[in-house]
Amino acid sequence: MARLVYLTLAVAVTMAISASARTEGQANARVQSMSGAVKAVGDWSLTVQRSGNEITFSLDRSTRVLARGRNGTGPRDLVLRTPPTPGRSLADLVKAGDPVAVRYRQSGNAMIAVEVRVVYK
Repeated sequence: MARLVYLTLAVAVTMAISASARTEGQANARVQSMSGAVKAVGDWSLTVQRSGNEITFSLDRSTRVLARGRNGTGPRDLVLRTPPTPGRSLADLVKAGDPVAVRYRQSGNAMIAVEVRVVYK
């Protein structure tokens, strides 16, 4: 009987810890957005200038980039992969000065871009 009580108590504590961790992760995973002009493009980063402030976003393998082709063709889509595919890098779609809308998640001190969309007028 004592074993059953200890087992039940252990399961309850484990479930409480698991639920607490999921709640904290969801609160930190909230997607935010901002827009501005591209200041610099790196292999795995994008610096955007807005109201005189420069904000650097980290890019990862799940970041989605949406832009038109540079030769005037229709929309192009890029999901970053490791290693980069020849002819399919971030610099092929986004250039300094381009207006962009960035959706991102805050992770500690880093801002991880979920989606980068070049805004055309």
